[in-house]
Amino acid sequence: MFAVPRPIYIYQSSANPKRYGACMDATGANIPARFCDGGYWKLQRAFFLTDNDAPRVGIDHEKMKAALNADGWYVWEVEIKEVQAR
Repeated sequence: MFAVPRPIYIYQSSANPKRYGACMDATGANIPARFCDGGYWKLQRAFFLTDNDAPRVGIDHEKMKAALNADGWYVWEVEIKEVQAR
């Protein structure tokens, strides 16, 4: 499915800033609203994804590609850790 570069749109939940969704639809309409915790999906960025892309921080490419292929969307959360300088 990703032998040819495909546009991927990354959205962030307005109600939960740790939650992100990805889809191949520029409107984000196929990312289920139930995962947005009562907020809305805000477009953060778009990029082209291929089978040979290196993983991006916070995204498991294999899981994302499988979910996009099967469902048309992928939702995940990132863990935010505070890093203190010494």
